[in-house]
Amino acid sequence: MKKTGIILVLLGNLFFSPPHTLAEATIQTNEQPLRNNIQVERDEPDFSSQKEMIDIIEEEMNNTEESNNQKLPDIVANIIFRMTFEANIPILNLKDDLIVTDDSEVGSFDWYTMNWYDQLDNTSDRYITANETYQDIHGDEINRPIKLRSRYIDNGSDTTVLINHGWRTPWNKLIKPAKFFSDEGYNVMMISNRALNGSGGKYFTFGYSEQSDLNQWIEDEVTRTAPNQKIVLMGVSMGASVVMMSQNNPHPNVAAYIEDCGFATLRDEIKHVYAGFTELIPSLKKISGDTVVEQISQRTEMTLGFSIDQIAPVDALSINQTPKLFVHGGSDDFIPLSAVEQMYDTSIGPKEKLIVAGAGHGDSYNVNPLLYQQTVQRFLQDILHKKIVSFDVHEHQVPVGTAVENLNLPEEVTVILNDGSLEAVKVSNWEAIHYDDTQVGSYTFSGTLEIENQNIINPDYLKPVLTVVSQEN
Repeated sequence: MKKTGIILVLLGNLFFSPPHTLAEATIQTNEQPLRNNIQVERDEPDFSSQKEMIDIIEEEMNNTEESNNQKLPDIVANIIFRMTFEANIPILNLKDDLIVTDDSEVGSFDWYTMNWYDQLDNTSDRYITANETYQDIHGDEINRPIKLRSRYIDNGSDTTVLINHGWRTPWNKLIKPAKFFSDEGYNVMMISNRALNGSGGKYFTFGYSEQSDLNQWIEDEVTRTAPNQKIVLMGVSMGASVVMMSQNNPHPNVAAYIEDCGFATLRDEIKHVYAGFTELIPSLKKISGDTVVEQISQRTEMTLGFSIDQIAPVDALSINQTPKLFVHGGSDDFIPLSAVEQMYDTSIGPKEKLIVAGAGHGDSYNVNPLLYQQTVQRFLQDILHKKIVSFDVHEHQVPVGTAVENLNLPEEVTVILNDGSLEAVKVSNWEAIHYDDTQVGSYTFSGTLEIENQNIINPDYLKPVLTVVSQEN
């Protein structure tokens, strides 16, 4: 979907809901003077359609005098602020009662929810308590606990993948990659970010507060499983930005980061999306994107306590060298390819990049699931597992006449791993094609490995080879 089309859908869903007053759809700040002198009128007309909303914005813009200090009317700036940060806007059904219909299209997110996730017997809901702080319309500071929710799949693994959803998207939008990770044997935690999908709160903050929430989820999982539990963090769109920003205070158990179509800085993304608004409402073109960002930043500082420029995932990418995988759709119009290029170039440590041709925003997995899966499998395999590269097997000498069942071949062998370490691994079914217990000579046996350590893999299907030397006493 093109950028303008996305914006039309968002605006349509926002304002083509049951009629409500603009006073309800804006921040009412005239009850008490607040910082930055932001003024909002209280008695505006109801919106009953997208067209009426657009007409009002155009009227507000046309009534704005041209000047060197041109800026958005407070009404318009407040609408953009609320659309961006406040959950209480009916764009999508993000409540606990997500409706999954029996006639869902086969292969859809709802179909996978009903025919896979709901059929599992190893799932549970988990909760943690976080804190939300903001300034209300009266200028009073609200500081309160909020309960955050996640959905957990327990596969008894020593690795857990935490998945973060995007901006105003339902929790099951990532059900397909969740199934992939679960099928791979990992534990999976599908996190509902604050204020969305059953988690409490009034505002979401694109990573400013969520990065701490994420570390709290990790600590909760490590406490429940094992102190050395390995954590993989994956996020899509806004969720990707949360994952990247969590590196500002990286949790020691995180083994890898997977970032899918996140933005590099919120400033650049707001400017990019605002350019789409100007295509829809041409009168907005007289206001620069940087000016709009500053107006929105005034509101985030006043209400939420941070500036727009503090939401910059790219700045966190040079902090630690934990491996990172960057994924982006080649046809993403909502967050441009320049964002992933900037993040990839900035990132330190081991890193990979996957651009999925033809994929729009957040759609890389759906467009080419096999490529996505193979890339993630290879990426995690190199990080989470040690690979067998060779064996340390010694010659085995026996007297001539020893029957094969009496050879007493070793029950374990020493494997050499790709990091140079050694590990004892059980071996069974030693086999030789031509062993003659009546003849002196050298005979080659090969064995079958019985790998019990989940951290060791044998991707090349190597077999230990043992030389048995039959000789006279």
